[in-house]
Amino acid sequence: MLYLDSIILHNFKSFRHANIKFGKGFNCIVGPNGSGKSNICDSLLFALGESSLRRMRLTSFPQLINSHAKPKKEDNVKRAYVKLSFRGEEPLEIARIIKSNNKVGYRLNDRHATRQDVIDVLRAKRCEINETNAITQGEIGTLLSLNAKERRGLIDVAAGIKDFDDKKSASLKELEKVEGSISEAGIMLSERQGFLNELAKEKEDAEHHIALTNSIKETSYTILKSREKGIMSEYESSLALIKEREKKRNDIDGKIKEADIEIESLSNKREAAAKSLNERSIEVGSTNKLLESANRDSAVKESQLSSAKNSIAELEKAIAELKSSRAKMVEERTANESGLKSANEELAEKSKKLKLIDVYDDAGVGSLLSRYGETPEEA
Repeated sequence: MLYLDSIILHNFKSFRHANIKFGKGFNCIVGPNGSGKSNICDSLLFALGESSLRRMRLTSFPQLINSHAKPKKEDNVKRAYVKLSFRGEEPLEIARIIKSNNKVGYRLNDRHATRQDVIDVLRAKRCEINETNAITQGEIGTLLSLNAKERRGLIDVAAGIKDFDDKKSASLKELEKVEGSISEAGIMLSERQGFLNELAKEKEDAEHHIALTNSIKETSYTILKSREKGIMSEYESSLALIKEREKKRNDIDGKIKEADIEIESLSNKREAAAKSLNERSIEVGSTNKLLESANRDSAVKESQLSSAKNSIAELEKAIAELKSSRAKMVEERTANESGLKSANEELAEKSKKLKLIDVYDDAGVGSLLSRYGETPEEA
């Protein structure tokens, strides 16, 4: 079983710094008025998660900081802390820090923690602070003046019945939340189903559009291929014609050389050769024009082919976005089904727990205390 080994106070209320040791068993703190006895009790409540300012005789948390505390240079904020060291089956250290900017923090075994983490650890070790095991200054007179109903409530707290009642109320509230969540999940599921139906229709439209696009692509490719064959055929014919003209030109050059030897026949043959050469030049110019026209047509077809590729890329991007949206919807639906299953299992478990809760009258409380070897007076 845990027991308190020491308390370290730093800038807490009237203490600048103190390290107080305790022994295993009963401990008593004595001293004159104003020596800080009540402040030590307040430090225990503060470190163990007390949130009531009234029980620590305060109106605001920064009042816990010693008036002589100096702020840190980096943020100009004053700090105070209380550190509790427990011993027993296993060591436990709990520290709570308060800053002058009204911020509060916890550390559990030198690690950052929340108030709920500290309360859960203390509850597991049966060391939590409540109105039956921590009586602050001024509360003894209130306990003595309690009426029968209020004393019964105090006994319920000590016996643990109030915890069952609180758990029952919390379970009922949780059940209402679960039912609300189930209703919301049903509405969301209906909305998602309608959205899925719309997506299915959009998918059919997209598939039809893709089929038409593929048909258009195949037709355009066939047309372009046919035109390409025609242009290549014209190009090869022009090339053969050019070669043939080159061959004839070479023949004419040979004849001119032969004509140089025979001066007398050169003039007649030269005029005929010049005339023939002029005709061949006209034919070569016509061939060059055909080549330029073929090159222009080829450039136009390449531009059309590039435009068709861009259209195909845009369609593939739209299809990818539709598939991604569909995958997200499937994931949301799976998550909703998993949450619904988890909620049903939790509802079943809470229903089983509710069946185990008994409502005790005055005699029932006595029998419960007797079961643990105590009488109502001893409790």
